[in-house]
Amino acid sequence: MAFLDMVDELFQDTDDEPILHIEHPDLRSDAVPEYVDGHYQSSVRTAFRVLEERIREEGEFSQDTVGMDLAQNAFSTDDGPLTFADVGAEKRGWMYLYSGGFGALRNPPSHRDEDSIDQQRAMQILHYVDMLLDVLEEEVAED
Repeated sequence: MAFLDMVDELFQDTDDEPILHIEHPDLRSDAVPEYVDGHYQSSVRTAFRVLEERIREEGEFSQDTVGMDLAQNAFSTDDGPLTFADVGAEKRGWMYLYSGGFGALRNPPSHRDEDSIDQQRAMQILHYVDMLLDVLEEEVAED
């Protein structure tokens, strides 16, 4: 029972601040300072700008291809320059993860004036973008 008690303790709510553990250097320099200053909506927009720039650079896309369209073109299962995996369902999954992030997570804070993102949600989104950047850079390095 001691082990289960330790696990329960790890997942108990505390009054401590949420832990933000971001690896990507561009997110750490650009989005994290906004998050730390309490600008959660802005930190999310910045994180997706970093991701967008990286996709555009690696896929050799022009500046006029943005957001969901950029991700769908870059990770297209037909001829996307950044297509991962060998299995069709996995290729589509990656395309949906990248394009869905832009549509569902980046667009609301980018197109609304109200603070639609709190600290916890911003932290979750920053971790999501950090993971997408990590996967992208690992895959590009393997090619």
